[in-house]
Amino acid sequence: MNKNEILRVAANEFAEKIHKLSSPLEITIIGSVASPDPYPNDLDLVIIIRNLEEMTTIAKYARQMSRYYHGWEVFLFDEYDSAPIGRSTQMTPFGRNFSYLQTLDDIVCMINKKENCYE
Repeated sequence: MNKNEILRVAANEFAEKIHKLSSPLEITIIGSVASPDPYPNDLDLVIIIRNLEEMTTIAKYARQMSRYYHGWEVFLFDEYDSAPIGRSTQMTPFGRNFSYLQTLDDIVCMINKKENCYE
């Protein structure tokens, strides 16, 4: 199995688990896995959630992706105003400071490593 297939299996398993929860409204793959790039760097997922009650469970499911691949990030956004709530990686739990990220577009820009994202 190549890296792209491994990342897609990890994303599908994560999405199946998240789908059973009541809080997540939308899950989106962004970054290199969502592009036609045959050599993706990592798995970047955006989840829009209704409330914070299941954040611990979402983080647990996210960490379980590490059994497939260690390069992943999950970004959480609020349903009402699309404000960043938190970010989880294989190294950090949710709750990291998002002060420099203003919108979902900023996250996509950062993931895609574009210059001048915040102008």
